[in-house]
Order: sequence, then structure tokens, then C-alpha cells
Amino acid sequence: MGLFELPLVSMAVSIIIIWALMAILTGFVHEAIAQWLAERGRFMRKWLMSQMNDKINGINWASLIYLHGSVDLLTRDIKKPTGNISGKLFAQTLLEVVGKSHAAHMHAVDDTRINYSSEILKNLKHALMVLKPSDVITMMQQGFAIAETKAGQGENREQVVYDEMVKHIETWFSEFEWRMSDWYKRKTKVRLFMLGTVISLLMNVNSIELFHYVKHNAEGRERIIEYYEKNIQQLEALAVRSESPQSFDILKKEIDQQKTRIEDLAKSADMPIGFDKSVFSSSKITSIRDFIVLILGACLTGFAVSFGAPFWFDLLRKIYTLKKV
Repeated sequence: MGLFELPLVSMAVSIIIIWALMAILTGFVHEAIAQWLAERGRFMRKWLMSQMNDKINGINWASLIYLHGSVDLLTRDIKKPTGNISGKLFAQTLLEVVGKSHAAHMHAVDDTRINYSSEILKNLKHALMVLKPSDVITMMQQGFAIAETKAGQGENREQVVYDEMVKHIETWFSEFEWRMSDWYKRKTKVRLFMLGTVISLLMNVNSIELFHYVKHNAEGRERIIEYYEKNIQQLEALAVRSESPQSFDILKKEIDQQKTRIEDLAKSADMPIGFDKSVFSSSKITSIRDFIVLILGACLTGFAVSFGAPFWFDLLRKIYTLKKV
């Protein structure tokens, strides 16, 4: 008897496939909400405003960056800031806003110590000489010292200094984006759980009921596994897209198509899933026990969905690797 012929294994694979399909649907719904609310842009602005709030010098450098024309042009709605600020644009804008800051020009400095013809570098060096050493300013002072050392007294000295400063700030911004991405993933995991639970209630994707279904329905298990095996490549591509930024219209279309896929599979396998089987459209709750089972089952599905579709399809890929051995 092969591994996949064991009832326990086929039961587990069937449940994972359903969770994976639900994770795709929930992922698309989450991305649609994120697009509508400009969630990534607002999240980036929030954390930049927090990280770049220079209390020592009384300036929020992120605020000046968002007000700068080159970044402001990327924002169509003041309530929906852009989330597409490149590292290079961020670095170039920061160099300019620090150099032109009012706080820097309030202080005079010996001009003979500033041996640059470039207006940007002249303003920047002046600012780094007079501003107090906060986190942001110290980072830029260190970068400027390294840039000047690398440039030496060569023919293209000023260009080298500028380019090295841009690279230095790009590196800082890249590390910030990595940390921000980690913060955003944690927030997304919570949202996927909440959305997955709500969608499970609406579509009656009760994991406790599903365990009972796959345990007593061998033909249904075969239909679910057969569907996955026939559509592996398409489903894996959908799993990746469900976590990728796309236009709102495309996401709406993907949501409708995925909902239809799940309902069609439910009908072919005679599963107790679908909007027509929702607890809100039937009298399934007749006791407190029914209510508890319903909530626990939906939460279990939501918890599974919170791992994201790629996680479940990666697990399925590993399971099928064992099948080939």
C-alpha cells in the first residue's frame, strides 16, 4: 500500500489543500483591502516618521521628505501616501532636505572649511557641521566622512562624494525596509487570521466539520486531491500572486475567480462549503455547543490561513516529494 493510500495521509492532504485554497482567497481579499487603503504606503510613512523623528534638532526628516516635490509627486491622495519610494530617490531627497533645513541655516559657519562648488554638497556639509548629533545626523556624518576619504583629491572628487553619500543612505534605507517588511508581515499575519475567520464563517469553511467530512468521505478526498494534482502549476502561481501588490480591479477579478473555484470544487466533492451553506443563511445553530464548534472551526481555518498560501503549497510540494520516493 502506497503512502497516499493510507486514509490518515489522504485526510491530512485533503485538509491542507482546502486550507491552501482558502489562503489564496483570503490573500487576494487582504491585498484588495491593502490597495484600497494604500496600506503599504501608510505603513511606510508611519515607520519613517517614527524612525526619523529628530527630537534633538526639533525636526522630523521624514515629514520634510514627504513634502519634497520629488516624493510628493508620487502621492495622488494626501491620505494615501506612496509606498514606492526607491532607495536612490530617498537618499537624494534626504541629502537635499538636510542641507536646506531651516535649523541648519540658522547657524553661521566658517565658509573656508566648506570647499565644495556643488550647492547640494556645500549645504550638506554646512548642515552636518552645525546640527546636533542625532541618530539620523550621526549616520550622515559618518557617511560623509567615509565619502570624503574615498574621494581624496581626485578630479571627480565632488561627484564621488555625492555618489558615496547616496550609496551610504541607500544602504541605511535598505536595512530599514527589511525591518519594516518584517513588521508588516507580523501585522499581515494577524489580519489574515481575522479575515480568514470571517470568510470561513461566510462560506462555512469550518475545519472541525471538514475533519469529519474527510474522515467519512473517501470519494470526496479523492476529488479534492485529484483537483489539486490537475491544477498544481496554476494554483502555485495563484499562491504567489495572492501576496503580490496588484491593481484593485485585477484583485477584484481574482477574488471572484477564486471564490468560484472553491465553490465548484465543493459541489463536485459534495463538501459542506459555500455561501449558500453559510451559518447566516441557515439554521445550523441549535445549541451552545453548535455555536462553540462553529466559532472554533472558523478560527482554526483562520489560523491556518494566517500562514499564507505559499506556506501550504510549499508543504504540499514536500509531501508530494515523499510520494515519488
